[in-house]
Amino acid sequence: TRPPTSWLLSSQPTLAWSTQDRHNMTYTDGSCLMTPEGNKCAAAIYVMATKTATTIDPNGLGITNTINRAELAGIWGALTHVIPSAHTAHILTDSLCSLLQIHAYLRTPRLFTWHPHRAVLEAIALCLVQRQAAGAHTSLSKVKAHIGVEGNEQADLHANTTRDTGNTHHTMEICNSPYSSLY
Repeated sequence: TRPPTSWLLSSQPTLAWSTQDRHNMTYTDGSCLMTPEGNKCAAAIYVMATKTATTIDPNGLGITNTINRAELAGIWGALTHVIPSAHTAHILTDSLCSLLQIHAYLRTPRLFTWHPHRAVLEAIALCLVQRQAAGAHTSLSKVKAHIGVEGNEQADLHANTTRDTGNTHHTMEICNSPYSSLY
């Protein structure tokens, strides 16, 4: 079973949500820096209600060590480590690319057979389906980046700091070599 796609991409602006909803927001962000040794990537999740951050090592290799994987890792981390038991969850990201990929994967997963982040998208979709089956409500929404939204700015700060220091709370152990089965 797939979750209905109507709830996936909310067009409702953050400012229209109630005060209670704003406190239950979970913001995610990814960060990636190109270096001569390769990309350094990290993700962070910031929970407004508790003012706490959780960081994720996206664990990408080669073509999977990208900002896209880092952004997806933040969403995956929110679903698996931060809000797995919450009845209602509002996850906000500044990555429209990630939201559109999740939306498309939920609609037609077969189109992602050769996508480098297929395993991550599959893990996110599984979390969403399990939450729906348990009666939990999940919304994934886009938030504008770098305009002073506290939760997004905090997620960005923690992702950048983690990228630079390498100190993370969790490592995403999802396939980082998507084409290895072909060799």
